[in-house]
Amino acid sequence: LKYVESYVPKENGKTVQQKRTAKKVESVYASINADDLNLKKYPSVKIFKGTKEQIILAMYIVTNEGKGEWFSVDDIIYLMKNIFELPCNRDKVYGVIQRNSSFFDDQKAENRAHVRQYKLLSGAKDFAESLIQKE
Repeated sequence: LKYVESYVPKENGKTVQQKRTAKKVESVYASINADDLNLKKYPSVKIFKGTKEQIILAMYIVTNEGKGEWFSVDDIIYLMKNIFELPCNRDKVYGVIQRNSSFFDDQKAENRAHVRQYKLLSGAKDFAESLIQKE
């Protein structure tokens, strides 16, 4: 009975390994909500059609309100989906970062291997402020 309960099938003489799943890392921004960001001071991120404008403005708001400065791609996706209620995926975020690399500083994340974090540079902040002024 013990043998049957603990039996692991073998494939080509090797034990079949369980499929490895990546651990979901919770965003460092999971503890904030829309009320913490004083969104009434800013135009709605939803009114902008371009992903570039939406992502940079969202990062600017969080930075300007003192809630954070460095963002991983997963953090940006979390903010866009959960705080600003906009669809977002890795391709969109990476696309904005790559096409506008002069707007971002990057560094390796301290606590997570193979993860880069991004910070808005002054050009991106000026861009976000011009969006706010227009609206």
